[in-house]
Amino acid sequence: MEVIVKDNDTLEDALRRFRKKCQKAGLFSELKQRSHYTKPSEERIIAQRKAERREMKRLRKQRRRSRFW
Repeated sequence: MEVIVKDNDTLEDALRRFRKKCQKAGLFSELKQRSHYTKPSEERIIAQRKAERREMKRLRKQRRRSRFW
């Protein structure tokens, strides 16, 4: 990651832009995942729960759209 600091930027502004870039790149979530070992069975369970949440979200959006038609 690289942030170019301009002449009139403060350190806080540069840090904020750096954090945003890291967040968009998914660096923080990857660091959190790699901070401790998860068993393959736990990973499968987590992936299944994420898929269920995505499906529920998709269904909610679909129901909202069908109300307007």
